[in-house]
Amino acid sequence: MKNTALFLIIMLSHGIFAQNSQFKIELYAPGYEKDSLFISPPMSGGNTQKIYGFTADSGPSITVMKDFNTIIVKKNRNFTISGEIPYPQPIAISYYDAKINGGYSTQPLFLEKGTINVEVKRAADNNMDYILHSGSPANTEYKAMKAQLKTYDDKLKPFQDNDPKDIEVKQAFLQKYISKNPGSYVAFWEIVSDFSQYSFNTSYLKSLALFSPEVQKTFSYKEFKKMMNTENSTNVGGKFPEIILMRKKNFPPGISPDLH
Repeated sequence: MKNTALFLIIMLSHGIFAQNSQFKIELYAPGYEKDSLFISPPMSGGNTQKIYGFTADSGPSITVMKDFNTIIVKKNRNFTISGEIPYPQPIAISYYDAKINGGYSTQPLFLEKGTINVEVKRAADNNMDYILHSGSPANTEYKAMKAQLKTYDDKLKPFQDNDPKDIEVKQAFLQKYISKNPGSYVAFWEIVSDFSQYSFNTSYLKSLALFSPEVQKTFSYKEFKKMMNTENSTNVGGKFPEIILMRKKNFPPGISPDLH
């Protein structure tokens, strides 16, 4: 009897852990019935796409490109995508437009355990936007944090030369934020985004040192820290990182237009 009870406890605990890493996206995309949509890391530079780590279930209308951490959903207005994610990570939803031989993308939103309900809208200029119809801790934090960062972000131009002092001022704010919220994955990914868009700055290393042990033990943190240490030791901070994804320009290499 004791052995049976112990077995049930072990099985239940494993089940709980499995559920805690599961995500589901209920995606409603009116206006995209004839398009394939891509769910992937936001546009980035410096090869940061390799530090993502989540898995998704493939299906009749869902293809997973593991090398690019990309999920492709094909020609429908309603999708359900599920998989596993160990901690919150940002994604963007995009599509390929054959007329311009390039892609359009939403602003970032966070994927994390649990279910999110997302509606993707097509704007008049073919750009993309989304409405999040369900609550999500990381997305709630991201919205609030970005509101506080607006003054700093307005001074910085993505994929252009920026004054290093403007980057450092933003990082000084983030360092205070992380000191109060050392377990914030949202703040961690904001540093990744800054490197991707504005190039390397030594202030990123100071910010990274403030995160909790839980964040620092993750795959994404360890890989990004390696990248920052390499940038710092080789003194390549003045060189802008190679752009991997660009909105309204070339789509990620390896993704063929004939998927659409």
